[in-house]
Amino acid sequence: MFKILKEGGKVIKHKFIFKDTCDECGAEYEFEIEDCTSIDKCINGYATWKCPCCGNKRVEKRNKMTYRTEIIELGE
Repeated sequence: MFKILKEGGKVIKHKFIFKDTCDECGAEYEFEIEDCTSIDKCINGYATWKCPCCGNKRVEKRNKMTYRTEIIELGE
């Protein structure tokens, strides 16, 4: 049985938002990791996704991708 000795605070998580410019149509857009069609688990691996405007297949090394982070607070 659990016995709480001290209540926890807010849980903070980071959300990664990637930025890309399509070589085919020139669209600039942001996307999240869930939008990728495939992703290698290692840092030097590749991520694959499609341009939301023209559907062009995009492939980039994960460590070369441009991103920003947003903080998400869970709980109270």
